[in-house]
Amino acid sequence: GYIGESQITVEVLPKLNSVPVADAGPDITIERDSFAGALITLDGSGSYDYDGDNLSYLWSWKRGSADGVSPEVAFQMGSKTITLTVSDGEFYVTDTVNITVVDTTLPQVTIITPNSGDALQDGVNLTAEASDIGGVSDVFFYIREPGGEYGEPIGYEDLSGTLNNSSGKWEYNLDSTQLPDGYFVLLAKAIDENGNEGWSNLVSFSIRNWAVIELLPASASYRAGRTMPVKFSLRIDSSVDPVTPFVYNEELEIRLFKSSSPNNIIQQVSTFGDISTQYRISSSTELYITNFKTEKTPAVYIVEIWRATNNFLIGNFAFETTKK
Repeated sequence: GYIGESQITVEVLPKLNSVPVADAGPDITIERDSFAGALITLDGSGSYDYDGDNLSYLWSWKRGSADGVSPEVAFQMGSKTITLTVSDGEFYVTDTVNITVVDTTLPQVTIITPNSGDALQDGVNLTAEASDIGGVSDVFFYIREPGGEYGEPIGYEDLSGTLNNSSGKWEYNLDSTQLPDGYFVLLAKAIDENGNEGWSNLVSFSIRNWAVIELLPASASYRAGRTMPVKFSLRIDSSVDPVTPFVYNEELEIRLFKSSSPNNIIQQVSTFGDISTQYRISSSTELYITNFKTEKTPAVYIVEIWRATNNFLIGNFAFETTKK
């Protein structure tokens, strides 16, 4: 038999192009690592194309752009939104990533003078070195009495340092005569341009401006068994101030004991007050005065003047009693 023929028309359609996917990666918060900001590697490697087409990558932000899957870009302090545009040549798709450059690193500060254990007199330049990746805006000094981890404040807080452009150090000129003789600690605080605060280690020092001027007894010896006035003047040392101004202080202790006493057992402690064995201060004659009953047996006595609350010996002198 006969088999008929038929005609079939096949239309070949062009392959459809898939839209690529853009992935700018997770948001990034990074610590500043230079004065300019931070170097950051952008990451578009999560982007892809279903058809396997080659992709182009364009990263753009206000006042800047970069090409490539993972370009390295320097960003300043603060936050920016970066737009990644991915294209297969036909389609353009975007994704964004937020970049934040922060500065939480504390500035470094080190006290240069005084050295630990120094005894200061007269005017003294307190100095410190401070550094920070973004620059130091201020340095403050703190003079305190010993006690606790950071010392005990005594009113000398936030002493503003001045930057010496020649030496690169921060300085504060201290008139040490405004403080009583005694033991102290010094701290310095540096503040950077972003408000981060860094503290120095404690430096211990003492101030020794006062001189004890012995006035009585008038001679090297005194009769044993009598109650005698012990008088002295407390003045700024002549090497500090030739005028030797009088120092008035109601917080001292005057301790008296025999030089031969085992372990220096104290026989009398005079604090400021009105009774005879306490000390009084005569502003007219500029004298410290207390009374002391000597023993009938001749002896050598030691008089010590202390800032007891600071455990600081200001000075001392001796006198001797003789037989009647």
